[in-house]
Order: sequence, then C-alpha cells, then structure tokens
Amino acid sequence: MVPPPQPVTRTATITRIELPTPGACADGPAWLKLQPCELDEVVYAVGQADLGYNESLARSTAADRARRAMGVAISDAKATSVVLKGCEVPYLYQCEKVIYAMAKMPKAGTQKLPACDATQVTATLKGSETCPAWTQRLAYKEGADLVGVGMVEGSRNPSLAERTAQSRALSNAGRLLRVEMQLADAVSSAQSRGEGLAEVGREVARCGDIIFVKVTARPAN
Repeated sequence: MVPPPQPVTRTATITRIELPTPGACADGPAWLKLQPCELDEVVYAVGQADLGYNESLARSTAADRARRAMGVAISDAKATSVVLKGCEVPYLYQCEKVIYAMAKMPKAGTQKLPACDATQVTATLKGSETCPAWTQRLAYKEGADLVGVGMVEGSRNPSLAERTAQSRALSNAGRLLRVEMQLADAVSSAQSRGEGLAEVGREVARCGDIIFVKVTARPAN
C-alpha cells in the first residue's frame, strides 16, 4: 500500500530590516545628531518632531524643542524659564517621518558647553526648480533684517493659504527678537508673535500643494 503524499513544508529565510530611529538618519546632514554645544561664541542645539498630518506644526514643534534644548543647556539647573534673544532656526531637514530643526544663538551667560565640530554645524541647502532652498529654513537673520518662513499645505483656497503662510512667516521672524521658554514644558509657552515688525520683502513659492511664504522684516521702531 502506497502511503498518501505528505504536505510539503517550505521554510522561508526572513532578513530583518532595521528601520531608522529618530536621531539616526544615515543619509542626513551631520548636525542631526548634534548635542547642545558651542563654537566661536555661538550655541547650537537640535530638536525633532514626528511629521504627523501637519507639516507646519511639526516644523514649529521641532524648532521649539531645539530652542528648549538650548535653553536647558545655557540655564542654571534651578531655572524654570529662560528668555532667548536672537535665536535662529536656519536649518530644517525631513528624514522618513521625522522633522529636525537646528537652532543657533549668540552665547549668553557663563555656562561652559562642549565644543562643536565645525563640520557638524555647517549645512548645505538644496532647492529644486519649483521649491527654493529657503523653504528648508524657518527663522534667520540677513544682516539687520529678520527673515521668517511660513507654510500651508493642502488648501483649496490659494489666496487664503498665502495670507496664512505670510502670517506664520511674520510670527517666525518675530521669534528672532525674543522667545520665553518654560523649561518644564516640551515646547515654549510664551513667544513673540511678530508684533512691532515692518515687512520689507516677501517671496512666495508653490511646491506641489504646499504654499511657502518668506517674509523679510525689520523692527518698526
């Protein structure tokens, strides 16, 4: 009697793929892994936020976390808040579903921080035919001018989206003057919103369904 055929069992070899973790973007710029440090009397810090469903919010959150990391680094251990003046967020970078932000500010106070590697705090911004390099920035200085970048995504009303992005850009420019950070919180709780600034220039860029506005401003007084 011939025994019935037995089912054939096939064993597959599965190779485990290690997914990137926040802070470990292999192809990203060196500054992504930067801890608070100083170079030539300038302090640097990095923050990050999950992209989620709102890129504008993620950019702002990453920037606030970078500012908070800087505030903690330069403040006394007993401090509950800190005021940052002249704190720029010149570089943003997206890796997978994480947005990173670098903050920089002239050193204030006597706290001694680790020295930065000059190669780590240098970034190259690359634009495209329809999306200029400044869209990868949030708030920075150009001489005496304050520059803020705002964005709105997925809006069906381009005119309203542009006005909203402009307002956000002006608010980001205002943060260059002063930001008060509550160090117990993950983000800042009291910030300059751009009041007292006079707009002297504006650029608009449309990248797919995202509208970016760059505002150049100066203190009104």
